[in-house]
Amino acid sequence: MKAFLKVGRAVSYPLDLPSILPSVERNEAIVATAKSQIALPDDKVKYAQFWFIKSTPIDDIAFNHLFKGDFDGAVETFKKKVTASSLQNLVVCYLIKGAHQDALQTAVSMYSQFSTEFVNAIDQQSSLDKRTLISQFVDCLLTSGVDLSSIKSSLTDSDWLEIINSRTSKPIVDNLKKALETARASRGKGSNARLNAGKKLMAAVKIDLPKLKGVLDTLQYQVLADELANEILQCGIDYFNDSEDDDAPHKALQVQKYAGTIAVGSVTKDRCKENLDILKKIIASLPPKEVAAEAKAINQELEKFCKLPDKISHSVTLLNATKPHVQAIKNKLGATNSYYLKISTQVVGNALHNVIEEVNDAQRYFAAVIKALKESGLDPQLLNYLNDEHSPANIIETKVKPVVREAWKATRLMDGFDLEPEFKTRYNTNRSSLKSLCDQLGVSTSTYTPSTRSTSTRSSSRSYAPSRAYGSSSSSSSSSSSDDTNWGCIIAAIIGFIVFIIAMAN
Repeated sequence: MKAFLKVGRAVSYPLDLPSILPSVERNEAIVATAKSQIALPDDKVKYAQFWFIKSTPIDDIAFNHLFKGDFDGAVETFKKKVTASSLQNLVVCYLIKGAHQDALQTAVSMYSQFSTEFVNAIDQQSSLDKRTLISQFVDCLLTSGVDLSSIKSSLTDSDWLEIINSRTSKPIVDNLKKALETARASRGKGSNARLNAGKKLMAAVKIDLPKLKGVLDTLQYQVLADELANEILQCGIDYFNDSEDDDAPHKALQVQKYAGTIAVGSVTKDRCKENLDILKKIIASLPPKEVAAEAKAINQELEKFCKLPDKISHSVTLLNATKPHVQAIKNKLGATNSYYLKISTQVVGNALHNVIEEVNDAQRYFAAVIKALKESGLDPQLLNYLNDEHSPANIIETKVKPVVREAWKATRLMDGFDLEPEFKTRYNTNRSSLKSLCDQLGVSTSTYTPSTRSTSTRSSSRSYAPSRAYGSSSSSSSSSSSDDTNWGCIIAAIIGFIVFIIAMAN
């Protein structure tokens, strides 16, 4: 070969198999490189794993079939006797044909029975053992693009399965970890960046994670799957919390729901379920799309209202501002629609809170004056006779009755709103108490059209949570049962004394 190549003459050999294999290119440089690659004993064995070997007469007969282009005849001849060389030659034949599953199964048989004999036939100085031979064989097939994951199902040899699994899983795991780091890098870059990162990670996981099931051991798979699930879930959470998109809950749901399907560990599963349940509740509380604009307008009014002090005048403003939107929702959804009743009740609940607070404040002030008079020994009737500004009769006329009058005006406005059954019961109780107070004080409860007036602001402890937020309050949260009880108790405690004072004033 060296002499021919030196003078530019072509060199060929019978096992070049031109009718079966691609044409072989040889020149001095290529030959020198090949020679250097098989200089060491272990390297000789490594490359011999993928070429023919001749040890028995059967090999000679089979080669003659190959020289003639009779590929099938050669294969049948190699099959006639199981030897190290016949199995090795069958492996090479199957690889040439692209029959990778047959090649793999034959290699398993050869290395299981004849690994030492095969190594010694190539170079007795080689130290390669069976496991190393398997690793080299698998690595070479994978490097050549052979998909071993799809053909390994027929294998039972633990060494082969372990090595194939470790080799085939590594690039998949690496891809998933790279996708995971890319998703994490989107943190702090805005809601849309987080949503897109979650979707891209989902896409990668859908393709690659199923390939690892049954390949990685149980613990390795769980750790990786939970890590991916947690990041996908967090992408959905971050997007929802930072997004102003009206459709954010539904978009976040798509991402968070998938996270729960790949979670394995109980802690991760529980976290996914908890967040998914919260998001589902938020979605359930969202207005139907056909009334989204009206609902948004009402929520804006509620947000403004809850930043104002607990004054009846603000309740009147709220009721007047929201009534057209509430009516529009009623017209579109119907009087019995649950969402319509919920948002109508939410408006009244907030308005009623102010009515209760201001009426209670006026009555508490009156009660405090009476207590002070009693403790000081002054006769309330005397103060009434003198028309003192601190007399009970004057306080009733200037402090209590105006507030009660405004409270009834607001109540008449609230009467025009439909309410959820449970809240309506509490509302009617408050209304009855207020009407009783109006009757005792001589405040008219006839029908009239109230007007809106403004008042100065002060800090308020109330808070309004838009219906889309986590942990949103119920529609009647602003008028709790404790408020109802407080009002009723105050009325019960002082109504008799108010009647007595009025009688004295008259």
